[in-house]
Amino acid sequence: MVDASIGGKNGINFHGIKNTIGTFTEPNTVLIDVNWIKTLPQNELLNGWMELSKHALIQSKELWITLQNRQPSDSKNNWRLLVEKGGAVKRGIISTDILEQGARKQLNFGHTVAHALEATAAAEQFKIDHGFAVGIGMIVALHWSQRSCQNDKIKSDLNHAANVLSNWLKMNEKDANWHWCIQQSPKTLWPFMLKDKKNRAGQVLDIRLDEIGAAKWDCKLTREDFENTWSSAF
Repeated sequence: MVDASIGGKNGINFHGIKNTIGTFTEPNTVLIDVNWIKTLPQNELLNGWMELSKHALIQSKELWITLQNRQPSDSKNNWRLLVEKGGAVKRGIISTDILEQGARKQLNFGHTVAHALEATAAAEQFKIDHGFAVGIGMIVALHWSQRSCQNDKIKSDLNHAANVLSNWLKMNEKDANWHWCIQQSPKTLWPFMLKDKKNRAGQVLDIRLDEIGAAKWDCKLTREDFENTWSSAF
């Protein structure tokens, strides 16, 4: 509702790499009924919550403040308001960059690592949900953002955001996804990250935050930096 329904991007996986073939085709109409959210199982609620959180972290500090004190399954969630606010972030970005030449890249926050996790999982025939993988990717990206930040208050905010995401992903302690993800080796993930569609000239270009609500894209991520960041995150 807040992500894939908006922006007209349709992609398929090819040779084990996520979304390497696709088109940009805007729909004529998108209809959303938030009452469907009440029918979703916990894992699907969490998947959507991760994409909603992504929108908040990259461009809406106000929305993040609301989300960080709630849970995906909270009966008090005003889904109409949350979907409207989350969807508005993506619509605003898409309106300036439909073909992902610049600003739209920030919507990939957390996705470079997420796609690598999904590719690794597929190779091992392990099932991992996309939203969950994105959550892990955002935790890594937040720790990476901290490493380049000089402002103590912002560093604290970024660290807190990473902890909030971790707590959401670990809500079900019996869920094997968290344990599988954090046991992965960054050396195993890196070759998949080198194949990411955002890269240029053989360099991994990723998204980090200057602060909550302010994303920066096309940031060079080295293998050494990624391995050190992964170790600090997990």
